[in-house]
Amino acid sequence: PYFNQILRIMSEYRDSGDLYITTIRELMDYWIMLEKITFEYLQNGDIIVYNNNDMPINGLSMAARTKDIRVNGGPPNSKYMGEDIIFWFDLPGKGHAVLQLNP
Repeated sequence: PYFNQILRIMSEYRDSGDLYITTIRELMDYWIMLEKITFEYLQNGDIIVYNNNDMPINGLSMAARTKDIRVNGGPPNSKYMGEDIIFWFDLPGKGHAVLQLNP
């Protein structure tokens, strides 16, 4: 009964978006794809994030110490943790995204 109770609680957290349930294989695949991410820092303060993989990275997660962040001009999914904003977005294969941090 306790195991079923834990599964029910995990399902509720997953459904509310507070828990991402994954496998070790999915996690390792994500980490391997992160090795091919590159950044270009522009003089105006914007950052271009490049996905040099053929496959998309869904839910690319990052953290920044800023009050506001934009990804390709719009607000990403995000939540605050102390002074940092944790944000995530999808990055297509061989694609890029422009990050704008507003202090």
